[in-house]
Amino acid sequence: LELSVMYYPNEYGSFQHISGMKFSFDSTIPSSVKLDEHENFVSIDGSRRVFDVEVLNDEGIYEKLDPEKNYTISSHNYLILDNGSGATMFNDGKILVNDGMLDIEMVEIYITEFLHGKIGTEYSKSQNRIIVK
Repeated sequence: LELSVMYYPNEYGSFQHISGMKFSFDSTIPSSVKLDEHENFVSIDGSRRVFDVEVLNDEGIYEKLDPEKNYTISSHNYLILDNGSGATMFNDGKILVNDGMLDIEMVEIYITEFLHGKIGTEYSKSQNRIIVK
């Protein structure tokens, strides 16, 4: 998440749009993300911009992120497999499913098969999953 908001408020492809979690970040704190000479994530050395991270549990309730717990995430190949925008922190993760689909293909399947071609009104406004302070 720190890498995701590293360049905020400037536009940069690393900003992640999320679901199943929410967080706040303080844009007045300078990013302390350290990158290597290839612009890959190395560490966070200093104050964190991100705080109040919560994850949606199996009962549909947000709970505080537990740094000792393992979580399963879903994302696109660019981020997880290709280290897109320098996201090397997933390199040691176990890939459970890799069907080779493009992200646009996954969105199309979600809309057609799960939403039956109708995008609900809940998507017409912000879900307030990312709060900028």
